[in-house]
Formats: sequence, C-alpha cells, structure tokens
Amino acid sequence: MIHESFDRENDETGGWGGSIHGDISNPFGGGGGLLSPLPKVDEDKSWENTKADCVKQKLEAGGANSILNNLLAGFKLNSSVIDVKFYVSNIDYRGKKVKNGMCVYNQTTKKVYIYLSENRLNKSSLEVARTILHESFHAYLYGKIHDGAIHNGLAPDPDFVTDFNNYAKVYGKGSSNSAQHNYMATMYIRYMKEGLKEFFNSDPHYMEYASNNSSDDRWNLDSMFEGLAWGGLRGTDSWKDFKLNNPAKVNDFNLQLSYFVNSYGFPKDCD
Repeated sequence: MIHESFDRENDETGGWGGSIHGDISNPFGGGGGLLSPLPKVDEDKSWENTKADCVKQKLEAGGANSILNNLLAGFKLNSSVIDVKFYVSNIDYRGKKVKNGMCVYNQTTKKVYIYLSENRLNKSSLEVARTILHESFHAYLYGKIHDGAIHNGLAPDPDFVTDFNNYAKVYGKGSSNSAQHNYMATMYIRYMKEGLKEFFNSDPHYMEYASNNSSDDRWNLDSMFEGLAWGGLRGTDSWKDFKLNNPAKVNDFNLQLSYFVNSYGFPKDCD
C-alpha cells in the first residue's frame, strides 16, 4: 500500500490527498515486515550535484542537532525498518503536475521516497530549502506512524499515537495529507522556522542582507522565516486562525514571499 503527501505552497484549500486507513497503532492490521538490511538515507543520481543537493548539504551543515538531521536521524539507525531516498523529478499525480514536492511511503517495500519537482529548482534556494524541510517533516511523520519508537528527533511526543489519531478522526483517515498538514501546522511550525533560520545562517552573505535591511520591520528575519514556514500549510485550520488574528503579519509575509524570497538566492553558491 502506498501513501502520498504533497506540498502545495500558498494553497488556501489544502493539498492533494493520500491515505491512512485504520488506527495508527496498527494502521493496516498487519505485521511489521522484515528488517531492512541497510537502513539508510540516500540520494538518487537525479539529486546529485543539483541545487537541491547543495541546499540539503547546507541544511545538514549544523551537524546532528540541525532540524533536518533530527528529522532523518531515526531512519539512519540499524533498528530502522524504513529507508528514505531523495529524487529530483517531474512528478505527475492523477494527470496533474506536482508543483513543489511529494513524499511517498510504500508500506510493502518499507521505503519513503521524497521527490522535488524539477521546476522547483528554478526558485530561490530558500524556497528549495523550505520544500526539502516540508517533505522531510512528512517523512518524519511516516516514521513515527509506522516505526514510532525510534523517531523522536525533534522532541519526545509521549502521546503521539493518541494525538495523531485524533487528527485523523477530524481530518479523515482517508487523507493522510490533510491530517499530516494540520498536525505539522500545530505541532511543528516552530521547528520548520528554525530549520529555515539554520539554512539562512549557513551562508555568510546573510549578514549583508541583515545589515542592509535591519531598519525595516517588513524585512524582519524572524517574520520572513515564519512566513516561509507556513508555505504548504496554508490550507490548515491553524493557518486560518493565524490569518484571522494576524492580518498585518500575513500582509508582511506575502510581501516578503513575493519580493525578497524570489529576488534573492541564499545561499548564493547554490544558485
């Protein structure tokens, strides 16, 4: 059985579907499967030497404590039953092109596939970083759902099974995308923001931007990272509440995303 999750940035209506059937404590009523002989996180040849490859390396540059490494840490353990592989590809789903990225979990092969759209590489490095992080959060959730004991890289979630089942009940067990996006928006948005901040700080040119724009509140770095973090999660209830209660901030987000993020490529050596 295959489960898909999508990233549709700035989409107010939510993402394309996916499926989780049954209670996640035993989501499909079957056993756990055989241990993978070489559990690992890997990149396909299509990923190698691309902007995506450069950005991912910078997201990992903070070592074991970086957000991306914490998301992927469980998959690297010998006890992991799930592998992860990154691809760059033109992705079609039900006759439509996937605009940004896609995370697929195949329960039969025990593999998570993270796809970044080729067109996404035409965006700034910050946008590519956001998409890699977004899809890696989906992978992290698949790890917690199907191999939960070893996936606690961000923070311990002692009630994860109960909490996520409650999200599945509200947002539909037949739509893993909706349940995962709403869970991410409520529980993990601060980690997405932190991951983007780590990426930005990995490049010395960020100091040039920070000093040139420090007097303009619209270009506040914290605000920019927060606005980026919400990308792909704008169909969630948390975003709708945030938008209702923070209209001025949302206007700043939209200005930053439409102007700064698309005008400047950070880090410059990935563009």
